[in-house]
Amino acid sequence: MPRNNDGLYQRNGRFYIDIWSPSGERIRRSAGTKDCKQAQQLRDKIAHELWQQEHIGIKPKRMWDEAAVKWLQDMNGKKSIDTDISRLRHLTGLRGLFLDALTREVIMSVVDALPCGNGTQNRYIALIRAILYKARDEWE
Repeated sequence: MPRNNDGLYQRNGRFYIDIWSPSGERIRRSAGTKDCKQAQQLRDKIAHELWQQEHIGIKPKRMWDEAAVKWLQDMNGKKSIDTDISRLRHLTGLRGLFLDALTREVIMSVVDALPCGNGTQNRYIALIRAILYKARDEWE
């Protein structure tokens, strides 16, 4: 299926999205499906969210993975950055979650599942809290 103006194209059996935001930013990504209808629905959802961000001022939902990467980039000069990297690798239960879905119960269930003592669990919680505060205060 060649590229067309509807923002979808197919390569090796998978659909890809190629659309422009109202602000002129190009969004290209895999739809993660071989079904045309599902790809169209995802494209429409992304286009709707972009429109809301531009015209209504709704902030985009951010994921834990983005916050963790941004934390590591911003804190690159930190003396204990290697410790932060190690701790973030152990927090696999938070991967793929949106920041607004991180409730106290979710965080505590992930931290409680770690094979470490209470003091170390407190350090994990402090790192999570620092990342969430930085995301809240410095992201648009």
